[in-house]
Amino acid sequence: MASASSPHTENPAPGLGSRDVSGERLEREVPAEVRHARGQYFTPDRLVDFVLELAGGGKSSDPIVLDPACGSGRFLLAARERWELPTLALRGFETDPRALGLAREHLPGAHLFASDFREARPAGDVDLLVGNPPYVRDRGAKRDLYVDFLEVAGGHLREGGRLALVLSNAWLDVGYGRLVRQLLRDQFAVEWIVESSVERWFEGAKVNTMVLVARRCASSAERDSQPVRFGLLKAPLPSSPQVVREISQRELSVEQPWGPLLRAPNLFLDVHGMAGARGLVQLGDLVRLRRGFTTNDNSFFYPPSGAEIEQEYLWPLLKSPKRVGGVHGRADDLKERVFLCPRSREGLQRLGHTGALAWLDRHRAGQPQSSWTLPSREPARLFLVKGYADRFRQPLFDRPVHGDQQLYSVYPNDSGLDETLLAALFNSSWFHLSLEMAGRVNFGDGVLWLSVADAREQILVPDVRALAPQVAARLRQAFLELPKSRVPTAGRVSLDPDWGPAVRRLDEVVGSLLGLSKREGAALQREWAARCDQRLAMSSK
Repeated sequence: MASASSPHTENPAPGLGSRDVSGERLEREVPAEVRHARGQYFTPDRLVDFVLELAGGGKSSDPIVLDPACGSGRFLLAARERWELPTLALRGFETDPRALGLAREHLPGAHLFASDFREARPAGDVDLLVGNPPYVRDRGAKRDLYVDFLEVAGGHLREGGRLALVLSNAWLDVGYGRLVRQLLRDQFAVEWIVESSVERWFEGAKVNTMVLVARRCASSAERDSQPVRFGLLKAPLPSSPQVVREISQRELSVEQPWGPLLRAPNLFLDVHGMAGARGLVQLGDLVRLRRGFTTNDNSFFYPPSGAEIEQEYLWPLLKSPKRVGGVHGRADDLKERVFLCPRSREGLQRLGHTGALAWLDRHRAGQPQSSWTLPSREPARLFLVKGYADRFRQPLFDRPVHGDQQLYSVYPNDSGLDETLLAALFNSSWFHLSLEMAGRVNFGDGVLWLSVADAREQILVPDVRALAPQVAARLRQAFLELPKSRVPTAGRVSLDPDWGPAVRRLDEVVGSLLGLSKREGAALQREWAARCDQRLAMSSK
């Protein structure tokens, strides 16, 4: 048998094979929508080979290999071939009878169990726990199934045993990923965290994936000193990961997302590393964010322009960021209105407001006042967009308007804070690069989504409350000089004859507040555009 005792990094991708006819049969026989509802995405041979090579073998002559969601047995078959293992050394769990039947057909003698791995009693003797756990959530759960798999994986591994798993990359960035990061810090020495920057490994999956390799380790000193390699695949498999960053495990914060360590340019991390010395604050220190209206009945709450309703019940509405092409918004230019009526039918009758009454009679006949009352929202002048493709703009309006649920209303914590200064920060390349790092790219469709918590806690900005008057004036003027025209896409901003120079002037001011040189400030727009291009390129793979 050929085995390895430590992770191999020289050539982690041997030639492809067509070993898994069972997996191909299963993909043909089970409708795609059924497999996807179960979170089943069969791992291509080239990715199986990459994961096994990256993980290496066990110390024993015949390592015990376990797949917690083995499906048709693709990883186990590959492990048997690679290390010439007896089938008795292979273990797998699978709850899908059809998949398990195919695995048993191709791996006679292996220990394959028709049960849920999460409920299995751990033996603590496994050398390598490998596989591609399902990505879906249990009904009502707030986290993906693979998190549950990781919670119990350590109990199955012997000391020094490894896990090598293909996972959704969500845990690197989202809130519940803190649990995963804490678990890894407490039980494992993390060896590899790898993503591809050029291809998606699963057709039809609405998630982006990564590979995690970690060693079971009881020694806190050994865990702390473990060098964690963050690697990117910059060519399709078979290929080797390029180490973009290597840091000791003690330096990894469970409170902070790890995704930027894979994706962020050095300039971004340098600024974050000196945040205190440079006077940067969390965005949440300056503003409150609140998502716009989710009406569940837009045809009622967003009446058509011809609706004969009294104007006091109709407020200007920013339905979508597309309604304002640039960053300078005018409330009177908005076509849509939101119906906000705090009065009862009796109150409307007393006032003779027949338009609102007719609207209620048509759409809410016989229903209580609660049926036409939306949750209280204060209108706002400044908005932060929730989702991004390649066009970034955070509009500032001439007077307060309401927003739909695709936007966050921005309210300064200090009522005296000039919102124009905030708008300048929000439309700088530094802020847009920060959005790329703080947002979530784990849905596979190329759209960057931003949560309130991510924006509030992960985005660092200069403290505009403490600016000298002349500096504040420069920042304000830089925003006001941004063109009134439609914002170009990220890759076209620098080439636009109007937007290019204006953004460079704004970035120079913001860059100086970040403690950057002119050259570094000018690099912010390039770094942001490059990250945006990479994100969107992955969505088309």
